[in-house]
Amino acid sequence: MWSRRLLVLCLACSLIAATVGGWFAWQRAELQNRFREAFAAFQQGNVQPAIHLRAELEGRPGLESHVHLLSGALSLHAGDADRALYQFAAVRGRNELRIPLLLLTGEALFRSGRLAESEHYFLQAVAEDPHDAVPHRWLSAIYHKSGAMEAAQAALLQVTHIDPDHFLAWRQLGLLCMRDLANNVESVNCYHRALECSPPAVEREAILRELGEALIFRRDYRGALETLEKVERDDGHSLALKAECHWSLDSDKGHARACMEQALHMDPDDRIALLLRAKILMNDGNLAAA
Repeated sequence: MWSRRLLVLCLACSLIAATVGGWFAWQRAELQNRFREAFAAFQQGNVQPAIHLRAELEGRPGLESHVHLLSGALSLHAGDADRALYQFAAVRGRNELRIPLLLLTGEALFRSGRLAESEHYFLQAVAEDPHDAVPHRWLSAIYHKSGAMEAAQAALLQVTHIDPDHFLAWRQLGLLCMRDLANNVESVNCYHRALECSPPAVEREAILRELGEALIFRRDYRGALETLEKVERDDGHSLALKAECHWSLDSDKGHARACMEQALHMDPDDRIALLLRAKILMNDGNLAAA
């Protein structure tokens, strides 16, 4: 009789232990999913999930590292990189926190101007997950800021290899090739790839302006003008670029002059418009004013 009762009791305890263990495992998995979602939202500029999750986790035993990491991320978003680094230093080893910790610490160090240390963290992140495009983008920014333009280009190309539809990486490659590497042929190709990725309207406008400028540097004024005509809302720079095209294409320079004057009215410091004004003044024989 007693042996049977003992067996029943053991089975009941085992069932309870399994149930409790399963519940804790479910809680852990749920927490990991919510943390991943909050971190992904944070990377897109949405801090609300991180704020809500931190408030929920504060004071719960065993989750102090999650709270420190979320607090550091929010400090970083607020522009306080030093406070963020202080919070990150308190994070203790948990597998699900390692990659976010590497990325956020690298970003905080970058914003503090500590580029060599920042590079170290992002290289660790690449080693941990070679298929994540984020650390490669940061490495490109570090190399560009350090003047290593070819290394910056290689890092951005790695981003496009991981994510061929990453319009921002293609745009940054176009800008890098045009402004820093003087490779306008490759710059034009990169801008076309960026447009093929169907970027948001605001980004599309900026890409079209930059593509028009790259085409002007290639002396393809007609192609540049056709590209710039697709810009829905002109600013001073796009008007200056159009003025440069009309100056090179039109026998009647009146349209170019009008565009140039309108560009300088909108942006008195636009370099393309200022250079064109000097060119026009010299063409008019007014060397002193030029």
